[in-house]
Amino acid sequence: MTFFSLFPAAAVIALSVLPVVAQVPQLLNYQGRVRVSGADFTGAGQFKFALMNAAGSTSYWSNDRTSTNGSQPAAAVALAVQGGLYQVFAGRCRGAQHDDTAARHFSKQ
Repeated sequence: MTFFSLFPAAAVIALSVLPVVAQVPQLLNYQGRVRVSGADFTGAGQFKFALMNAAGSTSYWSNDRTSTNGSQPAAAVALAVQGGLYQVFAGRCRGAQHDDTAARHFSKQ
């Protein structure tokens, strides 16, 4: 065997042992479904979002930054619901405004 026939295999092995570096997501995509009396809802929906621990006793993030100790946020976010489906990026909503400052809550601790 020659050097050139072993080089691709050696390169693959060498690259497979390198550490993988990934960034923590700045936003979390959340999708849901709304049904009213068994039918898919279409229209404007008012939603409240909060990220908390499994026990529901610690709030890490909420859409308006008012959730504490697992409580629900004070203000709702208006989202369009079409055929029962909606989508939001957690980390961008704050009442009617949008911001990208929730990244600190999703970073490694």
